Amino acid sequence: MKRATYAIAVSSILNMVIAPVFIYTLKMGIKGAAIATIISSLVAAVAIFYWILIKKTLISHLN
Repeated sequence: MKRATYAIAVSSILNMVIAPVFIYTLKMGIKGAAIATIISSLVAAVAIFYWILIKKTLISHLN
């Protein structure tokens, strides 16, 4: 449960940081916001898949 919360928190913070870069610095507008959201969501998904498939500490603690 904590790991999912951490992944979502990192995703949200990353989105808050990179969205203005894409929107204003790269002058992409709403398209930049969408790309930033996709990137931050992918980072969260990779972290969750890593914890599920590689770490497997939660499953080993349950057994």
